[in-house]
Amino acid sequence: TMNTTTMNTTTMNTIGIYNCYTGVPAEAIPFFQACGYNTYQRWDLGWTIWPEKHTAYYEEMVEDMKRMRAAGFRVYILLNINMRQCPSGGREGYLDAGFAPADQEAMAERLGYLSNTITKLADADGFTIFAGDPGGHATATPEDALLGTRSLIEMVTRLAPRAEINLNTWGIAAWDHFTSPFDVAFWDKEVTLTRDFHAQSQQLKPGLGLEFPLHNYYRSLALSCYEQARREPPLYPCADEIRNYHQNGASRLWGWPYFLTDECDDGYRPGTAGQAQGETRYLKQIIDTGRELGLNGMIANAFAQNILAESLNLYAFARFCQAPGATPESVINEFAGCLATPESAGELAAVLRFLENRSTWTLGLPSARRLPEFTETPLASVEDAGRRLERVTLRNPCPLPLAGAPEVYLEKLRERLLLLASAPAT
Repeated sequence: TMNTTTMNTTTMNTIGIYNCYTGVPAEAIPFFQACGYNTYQRWDLGWTIWPEKHTAYYEEMVEDMKRMRAAGFRVYILLNINMRQCPSGGREGYLDAGFAPADQEAMAERLGYLSNTITKLADADGFTIFAGDPGGHATATPEDALLGTRSLIEMVTRLAPRAEINLNTWGIAAWDHFTSPFDVAFWDKEVTLTRDFHAQSQQLKPGLGLEFPLHNYYRSLALSCYEQARREPPLYPCADEIRNYHQNGASRLWGWPYFLTDECDDGYRPGTAGQAQGETRYLKQIIDTGRELGLNGMIANAFAQNILAESLNLYAFARFCQAPGATPESVINEFAGCLATPESAGELAAVLRFLENRSTWTLGLPSARRLPEFTETPLASVEDAGRRLERVTLRNPCPLPLAGAPEVYLEKLRERLLLLASAPAT
């Protein structure tokens, strides 16, 4: 846990949103603008669809990029290293698409498709080379990851010379014989391999940006593995390392705490992704951690279909990046005040705190890693929370442009309460 009593005020110049599959829906762009996001990342998934669909797919990505640029966002495209192109007539999707990096024919084909991708998206502000999930292979080695990264750096430099280049080592342990993420060895490797990879990558191209997954600082799956192993997690990066990267010319040093604003089941507690939950305490913790480390940017994630349900988390993420002194309590009150009338905003805030105290993320953490619950205006039960929610009167118009109708957001809260009411006692 970082010492927030000596918190520095490192400016989060980059407040980003990462969208995996579809691009940000047009109706959600004003929400992200209002929250203060200024950077957009999108994953290139051309390899998951038939080649004859590529023309239309990349035309749509270009339009998406133009739309986000016009709204004031910088745009970065995420690229995978060793993904096999889905053949015409084949089963589309990204499961089991990785190939052995030593397969020179497969790698040459992949680099050929990547060349076309980068050429079509060359107007992007930057490209992020993405290590894994998916990525890696049972026969892969860390050296293979470095070689593939070098090839992509050279390609982007040649085909999109104005674009910045970032490295994101999420899932890099899959490049060391594909260790299971349910084993503590995976998370040990994430630290050692990322530290080594970053040290070597600085020799590949001056000024590479680095995106840090920060797994062992926050992620419930990683922390649960260490709890089961009865060990403290090794941490990377530390503040001295960030300072050295900055001094060596890395101007983009961003945190990438995936799973915390969206998909709060962390991938191993299925069935709750996209429900209206709150993780404001944990968002505050990880963003304070990033600021204390000296990071100058943070990236949130949101599937398009979940943006409305996760409005509180997405609002809170940006607010904590902008305001070091903001607290979970103050941000929940702000958010509730945007949606509800002054007379009923307190009721909404109480319901939001009640839901966060029972969030999936909290339940997935070892008990020793759980942050203290909210105690302000505690509600007696799910039924009490439901009654309070019925007292909420929405502002009209709502000053915060949600990605959908505020009435629908309140319905998402009701759905979460109903689920809690039907859940077996723990």
